[in-house]
Amino acid sequence: MKKMILFALLAAACPLAALEFESSDSAKSQPAPSQSATATVPQLIDAGDVPTAYGLLKYEMRADIRFYPGGGILNKLYLGIFPRFFIGGGLNVPSLVNAGPVSLNREDASLMARLVVIQEDDSSPAVALGYDGPAYAGGELRGIYLSASKEIRSPLGFFQAHAGLNSSYFDNGWTAGQNLRGFGALTTSFRQVTGFFEADEINNAAGPRYNGGARVYFDPISLGLEFHDVGATRPGIQSSRMLRVSYVGLF
Repeated sequence: MKKMILFALLAAACPLAALEFESSDSAKSQPAPSQSATATVPQLIDAGDVPTAYGLLKYEMRADIRFYPGGGILNKLYLGIFPRFFIGGGLNVPSLVNAGPVSLNREDASLMARLVVIQEDDSSPAVALGYDGPAYAGGELRGIYLSASKEIRSPLGFFQAHAGLNSSYFDNGWTAGQNLRGFGALTTSFRQVTGFFEADEINNAAGPRYNGGARVYFDPISLGLEFHDVGATRPGIQSSRMLRVSYVGLF
């Protein structure tokens, strides 16, 4: 099922590829919508764990490493094939920093892809279809998702609202009441700093997850501190901190 989803995204991206080759050089070099009038950070492709509906520049590469409690490390690599389509891969390595044994299984590695179906403009949000994984730090696998993102001007500055639906359950007996999840996030940027707050895994029987944090950019590196399960709303799950290191460049 995962391969079928990724092949479908690749097939849908082919017409966009033709359009990209036919477009002018100026259109190719035009960056994605800015995060704010004063932001000098790359376009956000996620808000913590929640995916946005934005894409990468053509030939853009992003590497992302997250150090989470228990000594685990989540590694992700994104490659911008076209401004409206990127692919990538993720690898979760539990207990790598600890002295205990490192045990990996096939679910700890995942391919990723995102197709921006509708680009953002003054009147409509960006809309994207994608697949993301793997699961890590006790969270659920994102799986296939549909996300929307829209920049909002307010007296306090520019914010971006993100919302969407996702599911990683494709077995027989799929029902929206049990297998469909929702997510939402709010992000903002000022100069070299971005901040976010998100609600994830909405419709999970254990309750939603509330995460927040901030990142500081030192081109081409960024450092982030994120707080997961803020308020410890799930029984037996405590709030935790996570360190995030990212790199943005071209390939």
